[in-house]
Amino acid sequence: AVNESSLIDEVILTRIPFSIVGNADVQMSFVFEGTTNSNNGFSGYYFWQIDDLELIETPLNIIKIEDVVVGGFWIDYANYTASGLNTIIGLDYTVTPTSQLANHPYVIEGVLRNLGASDQLSTLKYEVYGTGSYSGASTPTTVAAYSSINIIDSVVVSANPPLSPSIGVYGVSIWAESDSAGTITSVSDTVYKEIEISQYIYAKDNGTDVNGDPDNNWIVGGPDDQWHLTTRFEMYADESLYAIRTYISDESVVGAEIKAVVYEVDSTIANADGGVLLINESDNYTITTQDLGNWIDIPFLSPIDLYSGYAYEVGVAGFVHPTDSAFIGTSGQSMY
Repeated sequence: AVNESSLIDEVILTRIPFSIVGNADVQMSFVFEGTTNSNNGFSGYYFWQIDDLELIETPLNIIKIEDVVVGGFWIDYANYTASGLNTIIGLDYTVTPTSQLANHPYVIEGVLRNLGASDQLSTLKYEVYGTGSYSGASTPTTVAAYSSINIIDSVVVSANPPLSPSIGVYGVSIWAESDSAGTITSVSDTVYKEIEISQYIYAKDNGTDVNGDPDNNWIVGGPDDQWHLTTRFEMYADESLYAIRTYISDESVVGAEIKAVVYEVDSTIANADGGVLLINESDNYTITTQDLGNWIDIPFLSPIDLYSGYAYEVGVAGFVHPTDSAFIGTSGQSMY
C-alpha cells in the first residue's frame, strides 16, 4: 500500500503464482513508484531500507482479522426493517444512548481471512473492559486456504452475545484465533474499539480533540465555500432531538455563522447517492472566541421528533462570507 512509513518489524506476506513451486530460477525485484517533492526549496527523497529478506514456504496456520465492526454492518443489519423511505445499514456508533441500545445492542462482527496453507477452524473473540467487563465469541468456523481451485479464503462471522452494557465508557479488544484439536495454532493482531453508553448522546466519535490537525477539519463556510456537512444516523427507537454537538476548529474566524440541519434519508430517489429531505434547521449560531478549539451545542428552537426505523442526515451548514470562515472537526469524511 502507499504509505509514509512502515513499522520497523513489519512483515509482508505476498501470494505468488503456483508456477513458482519447484522453479530453480526465481528472482524478486523491488521497484520504487513515486516522485520526490519540493517544499520551500528543499527536496524530499523517499527510500527503502530492507533487511532480513527471505523467500519461505507459507506456514500452515496464519489467521487475520479484517473490517471489524460493532454496529452489525455485515450480518446483524438484516434483523432490522426500515420504516421510512430508507434502508437500515447497521452503522458503528461510538456513543449510544440507552434508548437506542435497548433495541439495537452492539454486535461485533468481522472478516476472518486465512493466510495459511491449510484450512483453519477459526473464531472471532472479544473482551470488554472499563466500567464493566464482558466477553464473547463467534461459532468456530472453517476458513478454507487459498488455492488455484478455492479462491475464497475468508468468512464473515458475528460474535455472541450482543453487547448491551450499562452507562459508562468501555474499551473493546477484538481478535481471531485458529484451533486444532484444542491447541491454538494462530492468533491474529488485536483490533481496539472504544464505546460509551450515555443517557442522551448519540455519536460516531470519541470526543477526540482534533485541534491543530488540518486533515481533521473541514470548512463549511468562507469566501469560497458554503457546505452542508452531514453524517447518517439510524434510529432504533423514537427520540426527540434537541441539539447538534460539533467541534469548532481554531482555524475558524470569530463572528462566523453556522447552523444545525436535519434531513430525512430517502433511498427511493433515483440517483447515485440517494436523496435527503430537509426536516428542520436551527437559528444561525455565531462562533465566539471561547468556541475555538472546543465542542459546542447548537440548539433547535423546539425538539425534533425522530422515529424508529428511519435514517437521518444531521450536521452543520455554513455560509459564504467575504472574510469569515468556519471549520468543524471531521473523522475521515464523516462529521463529528
